[in-house]
Amino acid sequence: MLRFLLTIVAAVALAPHVLAAAATPLDAYLDDMKTLRATFLQTLADAHGKEIDRSTGTLIVSRPGKFSWEIHPQGVDKGSGADSGQLMVADGRNLWFLDRDLQQVTVKPADAALSATPAML
Repeated sequence: MLRFLLTIVAAVALAPHVLAAAATPLDAYLDDMKTLRATFLQTLADAHGKEIDRSTGTLIVSRPGKFSWEIHPQGVDKGSGADSGQLMVADGRNLWFLDRDLQQVTVKPADAALSATPAML
């Protein structure tokens, strides 16, 4: 599901004329969706296809305007668990970003922070 949405977003970003063709079915699909929960595994590969990084995470969407995106690095040198990784939460007005590794929170108005990202879907 998430891969499907990211593929659509990438296609629209690369070819704006795709938006007109894809908007009706995508809009109809997303209009009916009120909540979504997905877990994911994200891997990063080098130019030779060898995995060099891995993270796991959870995405929770509650429409309108609320979501949570949490990601945790995996592996011996990355650490794992609740004390590492990032958490992004949108409450409908603000976007909160917690970087656990830096012990830092950033808050921005959601409209400005998300206007040109896949999160707007």
